[in-house]
Amino acid sequence: MSSHYPANYPGYQSGYSSYPSYSAYSGYAAAPLNSAWQLAKVGAVVGACGAGAQNLRRYQDQEVDPATAITATLKASLAAGLAAGTAGLVASQFRSSPTLSLLATLATGTAVMYALNQITRAQTDQGHEKPAGQTDVEQVA
Repeated sequence: MSSHYPANYPGYQSGYSSYPSYSAYSGYAAAPLNSAWQLAKVGAVVGACGAGAQNLRRYQDQEVDPATAITATLKASLAAGLAAGTAGLVASQFRSSPTLSLLATLATGTAVMYALNQITRAQTDQGHEKPAGQTDVEQVA
């Protein structure tokens, strides 16, 4: 045993300190960002599943070609991931109140999806007209 450890505390022959070092941990700010990143990944997967199912049906009904179905699914997945991550980051600021956290999540997620739909709609209007009978949700997804 080395001389700087108390008699009842085991020493380490490998040279490592007795307690693990958490020098890579950057503090309190890392937790909400990590949580938001995890939520963004889950949101992207859920968005891909929902949009993928919808676009698969549209492809099977011969409403869209495969490239359009895949592109629409990827766009919806990205939008859902961005909305979920942003909503989670905002909600983390209201940890003391579950009600405020839920309301912040809903409001932020809705606002992000609304903004992304407006951007997509503006780009679509500039590029070409919607096919007759197609709704805005089908246009984005």
